[in-house]
Amino acid sequence: MKVDDLLKLDCLESWEKSLNSKFSQVKKKNTAGYFLSVIPEHDKWDEFLELVKNEWDTWKKDLSAYPTCLLTFLCGVAYYEYEDNTFWPNIAKSIGQKKLSQWEEKIIKENLQIVSKKLGLKLIKKNNRTNYVGSVIHFIAIPLSMWENFLELCEWCSWQDDLYVIPDVEWNRAVKRYAGSRQRIKKFLIENRDIVIEFVKEMLDAREIIKKDSDLTIDDIAQLCHLRNEYFDEVPETSEFLSPQNSDVLYDSLFRNIPKLIWNDYSCQLNFFLPSVNHDQFPAEWCLGPLTQKAATTPDEMVVNSKAFNKNLILELNFNNGKNQRRIKGVEPFALFDLGRNGRMVNLRRNVLPISNYVIVAPQKIEILSKEGFEDKEIYDNELIELRDGGHCYVTRFWPNKKFASVHLQSNNRQYKLKFRTRLKIESYFFAGINNQAANFTRLDDKVKIEHLPELCVTIPTDYFKENKLELDRKFKVYVDHNQAPGRWEEKATRIDNDKELYKWRWDGPPLIEKIESKTGRLQDLTYKTPDLRGDRTISINSFNFSSDYKVFLEHSRHGMGHCWRNLPGAYILWFVLCQSKDGLKWEDLMLVKDIIAPNQRIFYYMLRKYAEQELIIQHGRLWKIDETRIVLKSNDDVLNIDFCGDPSILWGLYRCMSYDHNCNLPVIEVVEKRGELPYLNMNWKLNLKQSSKLVGYLKKCDVKIRKKLWIH
Repeated sequence: MKVDDLLKLDCLESWEKSLNSKFSQVKKKNTAGYFLSVIPEHDKWDEFLELVKNEWDTWKKDLSAYPTCLLTFLCGVAYYEYEDNTFWPNIAKSIGQKKLSQWEEKIIKENLQIVSKKLGLKLIKKNNRTNYVGSVIHFIAIPLSMWENFLELCEWCSWQDDLYVIPDVEWNRAVKRYAGSRQRIKKFLIENRDIVIEFVKEMLDAREIIKKDSDLTIDDIAQLCHLRNEYFDEVPETSEFLSPQNSDVLYDSLFRNIPKLIWNDYSCQLNFFLPSVNHDQFPAEWCLGPLTQKAATTPDEMVVNSKAFNKNLILELNFNNGKNQRRIKGVEPFALFDLGRNGRMVNLRRNVLPISNYVIVAPQKIEILSKEGFEDKEIYDNELIELRDGGHCYVTRFWPNKKFASVHLQSNNRQYKLKFRTRLKIESYFFAGINNQAANFTRLDDKVKIEHLPELCVTIPTDYFKENKLELDRKFKVYVDHNQAPGRWEEKATRIDNDKELYKWRWDGPPLIEKIESKTGRLQDLTYKTPDLRGDRTISINSFNFSSDYKVFLEHSRHGMGHCWRNLPGAYILWFVLCQSKDGLKWEDLMLVKDIIAPNQRIFYYMLRKYAEQELIIQHGRLWKIDETRIVLKSNDDVLNIDFCGDPSILWGLYRCMSYDHNCNLPVIEVVEKRGELPYLNMNWKLNLKQSSKLVGYLKKCDVKIRKKLWIH
């Protein structure tokens, strides 16, 4: 049982005992981040902060009376509340004041000297002066609001040959990129480089261990590195960094036992996600004030709606031999929810948020002072929503349409600035072709059938390395069936929003050469030939830190099909992008893939929502994927008119199938974009009965739905 469970933490004295017990367990004192494990988790931190606020007028007369409490208070504010290079203003806000008096700031500094000496700790000095804020930052290392920036620094470090020999100028340049304007963090990362690199190595080692064991708990992971619940809970990119291929699975598994406040955008209600409860705890019941709901052995939800409009919510689980209580942040004055992560609440203090689709829910109207990078069409600020319990709220949605976005808003006379951007990392992409050839493939279980060697692309953040092209050539090699392929990386003329550089692989000569043994046995009589590439092949982009394998079945091309696709993709670009992945794409990936295969086209977020309403596209977490492909058939004499909406790669397979009939004229595919309607495709096939049967049979085999109408409503 934890110490906190044994003590009734209702006064500074009991908190001092609890915190001092945690502090005594810290092994490596006076190292960066060593005090991090002492700071209470978020719900307990709120309780502690409330007590400090109530007791401040008395406590400030003798702050050294509770030394561990003082250090926890200062370090906790730095960890949880640090933003925009401010520290002392956040201390003032935490004790309910607009500003600290000079006397109060002075006694805090003096007592920090006293308690540090009492606890055997060293404060940082520079030019014979004590750096109080720098010392507190050193105690906790990376504030929560800066954690995603630190993850990007870890990602950058993963591409370095040797972390310990990175030139100072390169390290400082990387720190400047990720720390931005936050001078104290930047200073810490530069002046404590050796310590920071040890932190980085812990994260990289943890990533390798999680690759081998995906069933680790947060407690297991915490043993590997300086990781806390909040780094996962409030910065989901931590899961993405540690498990790039299964980040959502890791996140859900780590927090399956933690209740969360979520916004259901389809039913327009606020719910608590309730974790499963063990059989041996029954009978059990969840309680939020007067609201109650029986616990279940499977995850459940509790509708809370207007009961969520409080600063903090106390959720209790009453079971057969006791109760658990958790304090959860409520919707006051407003809350930001990430719809791409099943409506989970977002930490507003983060430096930069990932590009996603968000919604602000507030009991009172908010004022949007400015915004950019978000969709304006069919978006309404402060939409009034009547809740089922008789209350109401105001909802403002933010649908991104760029890779950078920001919103400046005001609520309860306080202003908030939120920034959003895509992640900065190296990524590889595989395409059957570019522009109207991007859908020229057929998906076959774990591989794709294509007619030509694919388009291989790598994106690298601008100025990621001292010379991106040089590092790309040195670190990235292309292989066909484990044989290195001849070719080179070429930079595309235009960058992607000045944020990423795009490089495409240029195949130089045949990727495989076969040796034919000499019949005479003499070396000079050896001959070589280019093999027929048709059949199963594995095409790879490899580096020491990176491996992307693509399984393909190369097929001979069919002539006479190219002109049929001349109008594509046009307004049908969204489907050309979506069909690139059978597992679905995140919004930021949708935009990036679009920029690669059809840079002159545009994708609108509202179209995803519209197609989803038509049950053609589905959203799973942050992933958008094709859910259904449907057609409408209209026959007139020997002409079969087809309206088509869905996966365009199915059409490529259809055209290949029909091209074997030399008497079949392949029609040009037209993009239909009527005012007020979603784009779809149209074809007029001139076929006899046998050909029509063959065409319809192929579409049915591909699970294409034949409907009377293209749109369901």
